[in-house]
This record gives sequence, C-alpha cells and structure tokens, in this order.
Amino acid sequence: METTSRVLEDSLPKPPANRKRLLSVDIMRGVAIIGVLFVHPMVYGTWRTDTNALEIVPTPALITLFPIIVLFTWGGGFTFMSGIVNTYNIFKRTEKGMPFRRAVAPILLNSTFLFLVSPIKGFFFERPSMGNVSSLFTNLYNGWDLPWPDAERFFRMLILPTIAVAGFVTVFLLWILFAGNGREKVRRNVIILGTLGVVLVLINNPLNNWLAPYIELGKAKGGIFWFLALVLRVFIGEQLTYFPIGLYAIFGMIGGYLIAMKTDFKTIRKFGFGFGFTFLAAFIINMGFTINNTLKVGGDIFEVLFSYRIYPRELLFFSLGCMCLIFVLLVKKFEYIPDEKVEAIKNKTKIVRNFGQVTLTLYVLEAFINESIATSFHLMFPPHKVVDWGDKDAFMYSWWGIILFVITFVGFWQLFVYLWSKIDFKFGFEHLNYALTKKLRKAKSMRDFGNKHTETQEVIPEKQTAN
Repeated sequence: METTSRVLEDSLPKPPANRKRLLSVDIMRGVAIIGVLFVHPMVYGTWRTDTNALEIVPTPALITLFPIIVLFTWGGGFTFMSGIVNTYNIFKRTEKGMPFRRAVAPILLNSTFLFLVSPIKGFFFERPSMGNVSSLFTNLYNGWDLPWPDAERFFRMLILPTIAVAGFVTVFLLWILFAGNGREKVRRNVIILGTLGVVLVLINNPLNNWLAPYIELGKAKGGIFWFLALVLRVFIGEQLTYFPIGLYAIFGMIGGYLIAMKTDFKTIRKFGFGFGFTFLAAFIINMGFTINNTLKVGGDIFEVLFSYRIYPRELLFFSLGCMCLIFVLLVKKFEYIPDEKVEAIKNKTKIVRNFGQVTLTLYVLEAFINESIATSFHLMFPPHKVVDWGDKDAFMYSWWGIILFVITFVGFWQLFVYLWSKIDFKFGFEHLNYALTKKLRKAKSMRDFGNKHTETQEVIPEKQTAN
C-alpha cells in the first residue's frame, strides 16, 4: 500500500519553478475578453436587451445556447483572476525580500487607475440603455446629435470599480495575513480566507436586499445623500457591485497563494474540488427551491435567473463552484508542467493571449465599436431608423442578417487586435496606465510597452446581463 501511494504521489504534477507570469491567467483572460467581445454584441447589438432576446429567440435555441447564456453572467471570473494574480505577485515580491509596502504599490496604482477609467467608459463609451441613460458618443445613435449625458451615466456602476475594490481588499487582507512570519502559515491563511469568503457569500443576498432600497432613497434626497448612495452602490444593489462580484477574488487569492507557495498538486486539488463541489451542491439545493417556487406561480425560470438587478444566489453558487473546479484543471494543464512545455503552449495560444494583453482597452471600446456596427445593420431593416432602446425591429428576427452581423464584428476584432499587436499594443489604456504610474511603481510592470514584458499581470473584466 505504501509503495502504491508513493507511485500515485509521484504521478501527480509537480510545482512549477519560479515563473514571472501565470500562463493559465494569460490564457483565460484572453478567452474571457473574447467572450465579452462576442456575447455583448450578440445580445445587446442584436436584440438590445436580454428581455427582447428571451422573447424573440425560440425556446429550443435558448436551451441550445444555455451554456453561453450562463457564461454571460460570469463577471466574477475577472475578479477571481485578479485575486490569483495579485496574491501571486505580492507573495513573489515579498519572497525576494521586497518590503510589503513596495510589493503592493503596483496593485494600489492599478486599482486607482481603474476607478478613474470607469467613469470615462460610462460617460463616453457605454452603450445606450433603457431609461434614456446614454453616453456621449453612443447618443449619436439617437438623432445623430450629442446631447450631454446626465450624472447618472457618469457614475453608473460598471465592473471596473468592483475589480478596484477587490484589489484594495486583497492588499488589506494580505497585509494582515503576512504580518510577521504569517506569509508561511499556509493552513491558517487558507482557513481564514476560505471562511471569510464563505461567510460573505452566504450573507450577500440578505445584505443586498436590506441595503439596496437606501440607494434610491439617497438619490431621491439629493445633495450629500446622493453622493453617499453612489458610494454604497459600489458595494451592493447592482449586477456588478462588490457584493457578490468582488467576493470571487477571495477564492482567487487562495489559489494564487497556493501556487506561489509551490504547494503540491494534491493540496491544490483538495482546495478546488472542496469548494467547487460544495458550491455546486448549494446551487442544486437552491435551484430546486427556485424551480418549485417559480412553477407554483406560473413564472418563467429564464426570467427569474437571467433578468435581474441583484445577482441571484443560484448563479453565484454555480459560477463559484465551476470556477474552483476549472482552476484545478488550469493549474494542472498550464502551471504544474515542465518548463520545456511552456514555450510550446505559448506559441499555440498566442492569438488568445494577444487579446488578454489589452483587456482594459478592449472592454472600454467594446460598446462604442460594436454598437456602431450593430446600428448600421439595424438601419438596413424596416423601419430603417434607430428605434428606442428596448423596442423591436425587423433585424432582430432576421437570422441571415444576424449571421452576417456576427461575421462582421468577429472579423473586425480579430483584425484590430492583430494589427495592434504589430506595434506592441501602444496607445491604449494599458499603455496610459504604464506611462502615468511608471515612476511611482516600486516593482517592474509587465506592460513595458515597446519592450518585452517583465513582471506584473493585470486583469480587467467582463460585464453581465442587463436588466
């Protein structure tokens, strides 16, 4: 038995040598932003709202596309990845003897930058929406003029502030856990982070339901209450707020920490499978109650799960569970592998990783460019004018028109990223971030534009279904 056990242990993947980048995050970040560039124009560009899509698309097609619909709600994947990367980088820097204050400087700067970019996207580049809340450039689609967007658009809650808050929380938690010789206390740190994550996940929906009404009350009162309502909205009450989207980062922290510690794969698997199957079990139990309650009142389960303002706990449990399981597979396939395999994988995944190099810029420009393409297709069909957001037109029912639209925007983004890669992705928001913070960073950045990348990985996000 002892010999058999030793053989099984020897067959497990071995921890990687010191690597500056996590290949799995590079690949998944590229896959995630490609998903955004595909799914957002498919839903918002074609049918404008998820409600229209649910009404127009036949039920058999919805069932077939169900996996893609579910992935559309996985905005937490970006904060999960940011938790992995930020923790891994902080650990590696402090491992080399760098003071904690210097080690976290890039994360703090990146998080601050995301806070600044978010209102820029909301004010200038965000797609139109119901309720006449439109950005400056996308107002061009409504009469080809430039009416000034209201303050609500400027402060609209997008996912960038959530990733920023998750970065600040990561730094704060690691500051506590790494104090003294705490960096080496693996079991203690994993238990603390895991317990904290589970508790916050469980109180997420009650917290949202309790505090969300105060946001509208504060906005109605105006003045300082309006500002406080906007601050509160960063944390609760919307699809992409910190509760729950930012909570994914806590579980990502555990993963990044275990990789940085070169933990044996058996422990990695125990973490991922333990949390993964637990959350999936919680999903199945909650889903049973949800289906039963929906059928009692004659409701539509698609409407209940995918047309929401506050993230349903069923989707939270399901996505968290799947991400923990996927994490194990990614570590095994891309991290715990011999060094000689790394370059071969890099060559095979270059196209995907190119998209991952500029996730922030692509995320900011996505709505403006995709809506420009989409609008041209809508104008080809009766009534040959831009209808109000949420209304229907002939293009939404034309499958050949939709297929041509998909071919057009997919081809555009592939060509755009390919040509941009030829100048090392200069002049985007990543380049701007690097230029503005280069002198303030205490650690080298991977986004050394014009040269080869060196150290820091940054993760920028995805958006979810709209109400």
